[in-house]
Amino acid sequence: PSEAGQPEARQRAAAAARALAGLWPACGRRSAWLAAVAACAGAHALKDFAHLSAPRQSGPQSWDQLEGDASGPADAERDPLADASDDGGDSDGGWLEAVGPHPVNMSNVVVGLMTCDRFLPTRGAALRDTWLSRARRVLYFSDDAFASDGGPRREPPAFGAPLVRHAFAPTRPGETVPERIYSGGNWRAVPILRSVAEAFFTADAAARLAAQGEPAAEWAFLADDDSFVITSQLTATLSRYDPSKPHYLGYAFLAAPHLEGVIKGKRQPKFANGGAGLALSRAGMAQVLPHLAACEHAYKWNWPGDVRTAQCLLDAGVQLTWVRSFHSESPPTILEKAKPPPGSVAVGLTLPPVSFHHVDPEWLARLEAMSVVRHGGMYYDFGHLVLQPCAGRVENNRGTASLVLGYSVSLSSSSPSGDDRFGERLETVSVEGDAASGIAFVQRYAGGDCREVAGRVDAGSRDPARFGELYGGRTATVRLRCGSCGGGGGGGGGVDSSPSPLTLCSSTLERGGCSLALEVAIAPALCPRRQRLRRIGLDVGTGAGKADVVVDGVATFAWSPRCTDAATGTSLTCAGVLLAGGQTVRNLTLFVRVLAGTAAVALTDVAPPLGVRLRVLRRRDSPVLLTGDAAPRGPGALSLPAIEPRPLAIVLEHDCGGGGGKSSPQAKERSGAALATLRAHGHPPIRLKWQVE
Repeated sequence: PSEAGQPEARQRAAAAARALAGLWPACGRRSAWLAAVAACAGAHALKDFAHLSAPRQSGPQSWDQLEGDASGPADAERDPLADASDDGGDSDGGWLEAVGPHPVNMSNVVVGLMTCDRFLPTRGAALRDTWLSRARRVLYFSDDAFASDGGPRREPPAFGAPLVRHAFAPTRPGETVPERIYSGGNWRAVPILRSVAEAFFTADAAARLAAQGEPAAEWAFLADDDSFVITSQLTATLSRYDPSKPHYLGYAFLAAPHLEGVIKGKRQPKFANGGAGLALSRAGMAQVLPHLAACEHAYKWNWPGDVRTAQCLLDAGVQLTWVRSFHSESPPTILEKAKPPPGSVAVGLTLPPVSFHHVDPEWLARLEAMSVVRHGGMYYDFGHLVLQPCAGRVENNRGTASLVLGYSVSLSSSSPSGDDRFGERLETVSVEGDAASGIAFVQRYAGGDCREVAGRVDAGSRDPARFGELYGGRTATVRLRCGSCGGGGGGGGGVDSSPSPLTLCSSTLERGGCSLALEVAIAPALCPRRQRLRRIGLDVGTGAGKADVVVDGVATFAWSPRCTDAATGTSLTCAGVLLAGGQTVRNLTLFVRVLAGTAAVALTDVAPPLGVRLRVLRRRDSPVLLTGDAAPRGPGALSLPAIEPRPLAIVLEHDCGGGGGKSSPQAKERSGAALATLRAHGHPPIRLKWQVE
């Protein structure tokens, strides 16, 4: 608003409005929304306007949109979430936004995942191997189905990660109010929050992490076993908030008035949908921790777990911030405007997305493929481009091609065939070319049948008797490159029709009209970053539980070969090993662990300094299988040592040979740097260096 009266701002707004007006015919159902954006463009600079134009539908803002088991209708004259803080809508981790003022990565985020014995080996394992593989600290919370009915206790299979099991009990010692809901895990929501807080967000836990050389726990993120999170967008969103202040982030709903204990307009908590995921800052966790025991006993009405969590946070004075890019439904439910599962409500799409809920196995694989593109030992982060749209004319005016990246490729025309989808599901993603010739990301989609249409029969019909010969299946190929369209800005007939990070450069029908090929340009500033694949949670330390040598698969500065600057010859501080003169001592033990999953590790290429014999008291070329398994824990206070996996101890024996004191010439000749390489399956080699004196 402060810029609205300035001539430059008015010119930018006018240009933006003209651009949107020109897109009106191609926008279809989005035209009214774009017109509304144009109406408020005067308050925004043109550089910000492209960001605001990312196609999205806002979350529920009327009572009618809040109907459901967990949220319900009320007075339509009042915005139900008027008291909930709003993070600004379109700026959720936005694709034109840099990292916020409080940088964070997944090593600073503790994830708590609610699952159950039934789904732990399937859903739990699938998430462990996809988006949870990019998180350092993950606690899996399952149930203990037989603990309360006297049946045989069932031990869970080895899972490769810390597992906490809660047993259902209608009442606990000292309680008089029975638990009302068993199904859905609602009774476990507050105990899960309490376990995460006690293990990572107490003063003792913070001090222990620091002493071990581990990254600080700045955020907690809680999700379900049918959630998918684009971790790069999650950290981009979290970086906008100060973790030293209490924050509670998620997709906001309002507790339904039919729930027991809810008083419409008075005691009707606003809550973050648990399936979409909720994030709590370090300060927020510390503030709610003293209240969790009381909440666990008090809130046993017929409330869903996320409502109980919200009420407890409200008791502690932690307010909800509505982040619309956390989605409580899956992409197909949102994009196809399908009816959500029972107890859920329809939501809109905010780009770029952070999370989705009710994700089935097929969509779990598709979201992983479209957000992370692996190539050799590297990967490209496409998180900010997931589901981004673009559209343009096909050559010879044969229609308009539309792409929703990772979701669908379609062609619309004025012919009887109407809208045809050439790509209904993403099949493969590959990387072609090299740095010299240019990198191309190639997505291949599969669609429906491609048949010859007899006469003037409506091709939109699906009656096989009205179609001719089956040519095969429809396919689409999307080739993405970073940069512009090469001088023409839409060469080959392609004209981009949306202010998006993607520009459709050309589109061509092939294989007799059965295949559609698109060439798409990615804005240079938004080109996916090339990063090295590494195993998060692979640590090496000089003591059990420590990560002072290697943390998250990267050698710390003190133990890296970089501790001597090769360019300048400057000697920097390296980790030192002191040897008693003339003695053979087992004076260096490295403890290797993996916090989740499994890893085969070996210490190889051991090179001692001149005059020193160095022996590894384990066959160094023989890999040892490590696992992140920790003994299953029951309810009760949870501490960091209780969930640590068992490390592998590698003992290195240094032999300085003949006598001579520490300061003797013979001892000085035997001083120098020792080198070794830690190798782990699926991870680049880790070079280590230490000083022998």
